[in-house]
Amino acid sequence: MDYNQALKDEILQYIYDKSPTQKKRLLKVLSENPEMSEELELFLVTYSIFMENSGLTYKDICDAYLLMISQVIHSRIYFLRTGLYPAMQYKDEIITNIYDNEKVMTSYMLGLALSQFLWEHHFEVFKFYRDTINKLTYKTNVIEIGPGHGVFLLELLKTIDNNTKIDCIDISMTSLNISKKLISAIRPDIFSRIRFIQGDINLFNEDKTYDFITLGEVLEHVDDPLKILSNINRILDKNGTFFLTTCIDCPMIDHIYHFSSVTEIEELIAEAGFKITDKITVTTENMDKDKQKKYKPDVKYAAVLNKAN
Repeated sequence: MDYNQALKDEILQYIYDKSPTQKKRLLKVLSENPEMSEELELFLVTYSIFMENSGLTYKDICDAYLLMISQVIHSRIYFLRTGLYPAMQYKDEIITNIYDNEKVMTSYMLGLALSQFLWEHHFEVFKFYRDTINKLTYKTNVIEIGPGHGVFLLELLKTIDNNTKIDCIDISMTSLNISKKLISAIRPDIFSRIRFIQGDINLFNEDKTYDFITLGEVLEHVDDPLKILSNINRILDKNGTFFLTTCIDCPMIDHIYHFSSVTEIEELIAEAGFKITDKITVTTENMDKDKQKKYKPDVKYAAVLNKAN
């Protein structure tokens, strides 16, 4: 057994011991999706370099993942009972209690990072992103809005050339610090070419445009998603590409905008002045229509966009 597999097995066993429910689910998912298992090994070995440099252990990422599972369950119970996301009750406190709270935000990002390779719908979106950036023939000026756990940023760095300049903007300093530590640990050769900006994209007034923009899992965190999309249209080059992900019926501890259908998202995209050139939708659970209507499993939506005009 090599180191990659040993690390993966150690992490999975820790999760299995703590949560029999997760054990049953993950054994099924990973056995049916060998590609996910392979990618999980690669992710863990890469990410472990950053974690070691940050004083984190494999138990920290496992505990973060399990805490996030608990948060998802409680959020979903509330959503199914009320039709509302629980975070809507305390949205004015989210910045202070989550985004500016280093301990809470670090745990949240670690859990989400691991979920990219343990949840089928997250993994499908990750693959779609990778396919998208590998197809792009140019990426000169790039911005990622909300880099979060840094997994997508790290993947992007595999595809750029020496002329590419990258900006990362996030409202959370903790999120930016995770991305900084990740890149400095794994790709120190490229660190100086990345500009990290703490701020709100709606207040980003620099006179420049980008030929590739990523907005991953941000729209559901804001009161006015149309405003963000319109601002992105303003800074996207006329021939640029915009990669967007969001979710439907997806309650979490910091989700405050509820998309209830793909149609609703796509009407917003069109209103902001974009056209869709490619897209995927992935549901968390395989259910018939009656069960979907009752249980409202969350759906991941990802699209490649260009300016409509």
